[in-house]
Amino acid sequence: MSTKFWEVQSRAAERLRRQQSVAGSVYVYIRTSPFKLDEAFYSSGMTVPLPSPTYDSR
Repeated sequence: MSTKFWEVQSRAAERLRRQQSVAGSVYVYIRTSPFKLDEAFYSSGMTVPLPSPTYDSR
């Protein structure tokens, strides 16, 4: 995974802690650039349930 992914994930966990909230699932998606006309566009995603609701970023 890219460093950017972990930065975004960490910031989301910080927001959850500040709100005293937890997440029960994570939505993960991937897509190619819609602007690269010489390549086929692909987009897909799925919701991944967490074993227990958390605000942990580890």
